[in-house]
Amino acid sequence: MAEKKVVQRSYSIANIPNTINGVALGNAGVSLLIKLLGELFQVSHHTLYISLCFFSLSSLFMLLYVLKLCLHYSTTISTDFPFSNPLILARSGVYCMSWSLVGSMLSSDAIGLPIIFPQSFILIGGCIQILAMSCFVVTCYRTKTLPEPFFNAAILSFVFPAITLPGNGEVVIQIRFMCLAIGILLFLGIVPVEVWRTVVVTWKRGSPIVAKDSSVAMLQSGAATICSAW
Repeated sequence: MAEKKVVQRSYSIANIPNTINGVALGNAGVSLLIKLLGELFQVSHHTLYISLCFFSLSSLFMLLYVLKLCLHYSTTISTDFPFSNPLILARSGVYCMSWSLVGSMLSSDAIGLPIIFPQSFILIGGCIQILAMSCFVVTCYRTKTLPEPFFNAAILSFVFPAITLPGNGEVVIQIRFMCLAIGILLFLGIVPVEVWRTVVVTWKRGSPIVAKDSSVAMLQSGAATICSAW
């Protein structure tokens, strides 16, 4: 009788995939949605704890990824930020979106932090996004990669501070407007090319040349992000 092979699983923090940032983003989005619905229907006292649960999960996932980056820096950089593969490198934008949404939740009255703290948190995330976007654009130029739907995750996440930055001061409003204006220009620059290559060229050739997997779903994310910011 053949012996069964025992597969040993490793639960080391080094094995955490960068896709955990997508899970963090989803939890942060649900948290913010519940918070806004509670305020809209004036039932914040009922929805607050549910919102904070999702917020805590999102923060935990983000923290785990930061710990992986700090403890296994060289390995994480080589696997999660390959400067030869724009598709994988684009996922860095997802982390920046999660950062921005978590920063928005930090402005909740229930948490009670001074407004300057979530503002600084979101602006730091915006600086990280600019750095990540610059690396992504350089990588696309070096690899001669034309716009595809996955570009939206890396580039249009620049708009998120226009959605999440709290406060009504003149400087805050100017930052929001700048992020939205630049986001619209980026949207008009890359999304028409994405649509042309994904839909028109594919239809003419009879087989997909871009977005051959589920990344085609990101084609609509640009319009959703811009509309939310508006």
